[in-house]
Amino acid sequence: MVQECYSSEDQEKLKNGLKAIDEKSKETFGKEYLKCDVKQQTELTAKLDKEEETYFPDIKKLVVSGYLSSEIGATKFLKYPQIPGRYEGCTSVRPW
Repeated sequence: MVQECYSSEDQEKLKNGLKAIDEKSKETFGKEYLKCDVKQQTELTAKLDKEEETYFPDIKKLVVSGYLSSEIGATKFLKYPQIPGRYEGCTSVRPW
């Protein structure tokens, strides 16, 4: 989505933001963000959110949007019913 919809400038900003997250992770835990366990990732993410880094809100929006539009996000988190309402296949058709 980023490659197709974002300007080159915004793409670079996001790439640099991801690099900055890895750098903070290395400073804090001695390893890259994706190599951290869930507890460490959660701690670092909360810290970045409080610090209000300029790149972080955009990354956060992309992650949340991606999760909520995924199958597991839509069905397990949002509990989106694929067929809204009740299905009644055997109903009589009558004129108005």
